[in-house]
Amino acid sequence: ESLDVKEIMDTWTLQPGYPVITAERVGERTIRITQERYMLPTKDAADETRWYVPITVVTESTKESKEPVEVRWLSFENRTIEMEIEADRDDYVYLNVDRTGYYRVNYDYASWKKLTNNFPNLPPVTRSQLVDDAFNLARAEFIQYDIPLTLIILVSQYPQDIPAWSSLTRGLNYLNDMMSREPVYEAFLAVMRSILRKSFEQLGFEDRPEDDHLQMMHRERIVGLACKFGIDKCSVRAQTLYRRWMTDFRDNQIPPNLKQVIYCTSLRDGGVPEWNFAYKRYKETDSASEKELILSALGCTVKPWLLSKYLNMTLDPSSGILKQDGARAFQSVAKNYVGNDIAFNFL
Repeated sequence: ESLDVKEIMDTWTLQPGYPVITAERVGERTIRITQERYMLPTKDAADETRWYVPITVVTESTKESKEPVEVRWLSFENRTIEMEIEADRDDYVYLNVDRTGYYRVNYDYASWKKLTNNFPNLPPVTRSQLVDDAFNLARAEFIQYDIPLTLIILVSQYPQDIPAWSSLTRGLNYLNDMMSREPVYEAFLAVMRSILRKSFEQLGFEDRPEDDHLQMMHRERIVGLACKFGIDKCSVRAQTLYRRWMTDFRDNQIPPNLKQVIYCTSLRDGGVPEWNFAYKRYKETDSASEKELILSALGCTVKPWLLSKYLNMTLDPSSGILKQDGARAFQSVAKNYVGNDIAFNFL
């Protein structure tokens, strides 16, 4: 097939956004492929933006094939096409193999269920891709939230599935932000704690000699979620390490990769002494990276008056907060569900 590279690339470089490809099984060996633009907060049926999209497909029947995956093109002229695939009726099917294409993939409900039912058998990249796509598709109202919620439970059963947890963390942080003002928030937190507990207890707080960089980043991710959603052991351990540092500020034994989590958790669950200690350390440290960590942590307190005080300190030259650090301080307060309104009223 003769392809014009400029014609293909113009659809990606001269127009905004990127596509969602929806794959719908319309027969045992046929799928209908439809493209539309991914938009937030909701999709726009009237939008006619289209791309040249490289489509790759794997089915349960072809997953062990040693042959390269065929690339078939959905052209700019076509919003919808039908493709023949090598599959049995009950096979799962997934697109965008190894996530090489810059697009999200949606499926009909039956295909989503087949993929979630076979989640452990899918390649790690595909599992991560499904989680990321599901949360973002639900956010844009392409699908209902039962699919991403099912994936939360599935990923939680595999504490060491680093790619899937990376995608899941972004989804959980968004869910937490959306749920934080809802009447069912406490119930949501309780469910999240029960889901996260296994992974937190398996990974723990302490780095191990055999851990590589990816594993240490993964531990930071899990500990961060555990403390955010209020697992008691996480909060207690974080405060223990922080208060040990308070007794001797020259001997900070907090693991560098967990400083952000521990500082924030300790200031959220602690009191004024913890906050004042962090503020003092900000003024006295010469480390730019340490200053940034502390600035973010100071906005983690859930005491409204202290958040207001923090914002006002950014305008006071005598406070010691550098002018260039004001934006980071504001951002840290605005990200706090208690401080969101305080920050925007401050403007």
